[in-house]
Amino acid sequence: MATKFINLDNLGAFLAKLKTLFTTTEAATTIANTAAGTARTGAVDDVKKLGYQTADDVDAAVTAKGYQTADDVTKTLDGRGYQTAEQVETAITGKGYDTATSVDKKVSDAKTALQDQITAAVTSVYNAKGSSAFADLPAVADAKKGDVYNITDAFTTTADFVEGAGKNLPAGTNIMCVEVTTGEGDAATTSNKWDAAAGMTDLSGYYQKTDLVAATNDEIDALFA
Repeated sequence: MATKFINLDNLGAFLAKLKTLFTTTEAATTIANTAAGTARTGAVDDVKKLGYQTADDVDAAVTAKGYQTADDVTKTLDGRGYQTAEQVETAITGKGYDTATSVDKKVSDAKTALQDQITAAVTSVYNAKGSSAFADLPAVADAKKGDVYNITDAFTTTADFVEGAGKNLPAGTNIMCVEVTTGEGDAATTSNKWDAAAGMTDLSGYYQKTDLVAATNDEIDALFA
C-alpha cells in the first residue's frame, strides 16, 4: 500500500469538516450567557415560589411595616438632635478640648523640642581646641571642662589622666578635659583631668589585601619537582 501525505488542499477540507462539528467561540459564549441568564431567572423564581424574598422585597416589606432603613435612622437621629462622629469632633474641638489627632501632634512636637534640647546640650559639652603636640598641651588645671585636643604624637599618660599614669597612646588620640570628684560629703574635691578617647591605630606594619597574590599551578607543580 502506498504511503499517503496531506497537502494544503487536504488541510482546508479537514478544517472545514472540523467547523461543521464544533461551534465558534462567539457562538459558544452567546449560548453560555443565555443559559446562565435563564438559570438566574429560574433560580429567583424558585426562591420566590418557596416563600423566600429578594433583598429588594425585604427592604420594601421592612419599610411597609414602619421599620427604618439606615438612611432613615440617620435622618431621624439628626432630627432629634443626635450628632454624627464628625459633628461630635467639631464640637469637642470648638470647646478647646483635644482630639486624638491633636494630642498626637502635641506629643510629636514635644519630642522634637526635647531632642533639639538634648542635641544642643551635647554639642555644648565639647569644645574643639584643635591639634597639639603632647608637650605643648596647657596644664590640665588651666583647661576648661569640654576642651578637646587632638594629640599629634604618641605619648604616655601622666597622673593628670583619668586612665592613670603610664599608658602608651598613639598619635591621633583625642583627649578631653573632664571634672572628677573624689571623696564624699564636705571632704569631696573636684579637679580637672584629661580623659583619653580612641585614637588612630598604625596599620603600616600589616599586610594589605593587595600584597597577597595567589600561587599559580606551575609554582605548585615546581614544589614537587
